[in-house]
Amino acid sequence: MELNDILAEGASVEAMLYLLRQLPDGSVACTHGDMLGELATVVDSVDGLDGPISFDKGGVWVLTRNGDALSLVEQMRVTSGYVGDRPVKMAG
Repeated sequence: MELNDILAEGASVEAMLYLLRQLPDGSVACTHGDMLGELATVVDSVDGLDGPISFDKGGVWVLTRNGDALSLVEQMRVTSGYVGDRPVKMAG
């Protein structure tokens, strides 16, 4: 795991795009909802999503890369889970 300020809340979306384009295939990146809102405006395409783009807390986006082009191809909404051994339900 590596911490990177490029994914921090309020960081430059251009820097985040550059980072996402450089990461090895299969990488996982975590950021804040405001950064996802910025990213949604600059991805190259949104293909085959069920419903509108979601910015829900704990949600997951799957991006694919073709050269430098990034496409949002899947999103998963987390509605419940565990923190340690304690069950939690996400507000939504």
